[in-house]
Amino acid sequence: MAGMAKTVDGICHICGCYKKLLFEHVPPEAAFNDRRILHTAFEKVLESENLDELPGRVRQRGAGAYTLCRQCNSDTGSWYAGAYAKWAH
Repeated sequence: MAGMAKTVDGICHICGCYKKLLFEHVPPEAAFNDRRILHTAFEKVLESENLDELPGRVRQRGAGAYTLCRQCNSDTGSWYAGAYAKWAH
């Protein structure tokens, strides 16, 4: 992503400190989570007769949420992202 990443103020889900939170990709971007997705309820998928017309919100950057501060986001990426991406590929 070019430029400054968007941040949201909140409590980091790992260290518990109130800081600026970054978008944490879950699963990691390198594991095919860098594409557009439709965020919808699983029940809607089961009930739908036409998967092309599911209700929901399109997310351009993949699945994830603003849950971790910069330091914890970097740490978790080094803990598991490489191994997870290798497994996904």
